[in-house]
Amino acid sequence: MAMIDVIVPCYGYGGYLTECVESVLQQSGVDVRVLIIDDASPDNTAEVAERLAKEDERVSVISHTRNHGHIDTYNEGLDWASAPYGILLSADDYLLPNSLARAMDLMEAHPEVVMTHGRALRLDDNQITEWRRRESLNQLSSVASLSDEPWRILTGAEFIRKAGSLNPVDTPTAVFRNAIQKRIGGYRHDLPHAADMEMWFRFAAHGAIGEILVPQAIYRQHRRAMSKSWYTHFDGLVDDLRQREQTFRILSSTFGPNLPEWESLVENAMRLLAEDALGLADRAFMRGDLKNCHRLLGIATGLSADVVGSREWRRLARKRLLGPRIYKPVARLRQGDILGAAKRRLMTRRIGALSRHTSASG
Repeated sequence: MAMIDVIVPCYGYGGYLTECVESVLQQSGVDVRVLIIDDASPDNTAEVAERLAKEDERVSVISHTRNHGHIDTYNEGLDWASAPYGILLSADDYLLPNSLARAMDLMEAHPEVVMTHGRALRLDDNQITEWRRRESLNQLSSVASLSDEPWRILTGAEFIRKAGSLNPVDTPTAVFRNAIQKRIGGYRHDLPHAADMEMWFRFAAHGAIGEILVPQAIYRQHRRAMSKSWYTHFDGLVDDLRQREQTFRILSSTFGPNLPEWESLVENAMRLLAEDALGLADRAFMRGDLKNCHRLLGIATGLSADVVGSREWRRLARKRLLGPRIYKPVARLRQGDILGAAKRRLMTRRIGALSRHTSASG
């Protein structure tokens, strides 16, 4: 059986750690090793990790005496990995049955594939409990072999074009060849919230990407999730936009030009990022934050001049002429008129249907 090293970084997720690690140890058709890295957690992560290591010799533990941060912790795990394949799995997520076998079967059959990824079910704790009660997870992932599953292979350029301006990969589903990972290097400290996206694009610059079109993992959604706390703040959304832009700037000066039609890929990405910036500018306007609205419009035009004159640009320009104090009441009034008109049309249809039914009965 092919071997895969599973890196499980953990900070404050001791309550989820057992479920995560057991989902790895119970994978069939693969030979696994697990490294838990406790990044000086304030909870019982260290105790849970040591118990798991005592119970199964495939599990080992590194415990930090001080917090290193997620990028250093990820890279420490990547340095440790030596099996042909690897995956980085956050301790609050977990794998669905047979997910590793599906990914590694694809990669064993197609040497040109340097990384695979699949779909992750985004569920909160209550939804996970309900799924288990219905045994839906077992039904969904009951097939063990790749031959029974839909999948496709994209060239690196196809993968990046399909991604557009967004991160196309759910991290708990990404299985990669360790030899390629060693060649391209670890996660970048200057992209703390887009480092995974930049990593996937580095892989794409070195080979094909396999997509497994079925759920491969559970991406747990909860209030303490790092991504949730970051992306719910407006400044975090703006910073995410700039880091996604930086991802393409970095690739343009490194591995990107090795891909066919790289200039076209970058142009497309910058146009989509400009549209993202325009959407954030509109959100800032609706919040009454005219300073950030103006700043984001400047970012949008700096990314792509094509955004000027678009329907969204003209719509926001009209809003700005009115100003948020005038536009918001007008928008609410128009929305009320639209809803009222819809209700009137629905009532007319119901009365007409009732009249036809009465006539037919008589």
